[in-house]
Amino acid sequence: MRLFIAFWPDQHTRERMQAIQQAYTGGGRPVRPENFHLTVAFLGQVEKQRVPALQTMMQAIRIPRTELQLDRLAWFRRSQVFWLGCRWTPPPVLAAVQDLTQRLAQAGFSTDQRSWQAHVSLYRKMRNTPEIIDPEPVIWPLKPWVLVASETRPEGVEYRIIHRPPVD
Repeated sequence: MRLFIAFWPDQHTRERMQAIQQAYTGGGRPVRPENFHLTVAFLGQVEKQRVPALQTMMQAIRIPRTELQLDRLAWFRRSQVFWLGCRWTPPPVLAAVQDLTQRLAQAGFSTDQRSWQAHVSLYRKMRNTPEIIDPEPVIWPLKPWVLVASETRPEGVEYRIIHRPPVD
């Protein structure tokens, strides 16, 4: 299974992100709004028998009740991704992400060694630098992260949440 751990937006947050996405046209492939998410850790191919350990690990780390302010648009030139993200990420969220990353590494999962940057991809394959205007901030009330399976299909990528830790 191709898996990743992510924060998943509620419908209101998703609609606000979609409005920002729709303000930018003329290049790239738009990410379908139902696929908007904020990746915490990309795990790649994982054997099915390792999923219960991942679920336990995810539940062991408490995500503080907080919110993210998505207030920055940017473009990753190399990967050609146009994204919406945070100028500032609350320290408790960063600490939870770092804790998870360390636990994943200790359990033998390969993890990205770059520092984590909270962002949501709006467009892929955007070859030219878009004209970037500061967006109206999107306030995203965070809920616990989820474990997601990614499947590539002829019509595009499909994400399926396979584990959602209980909310306190």
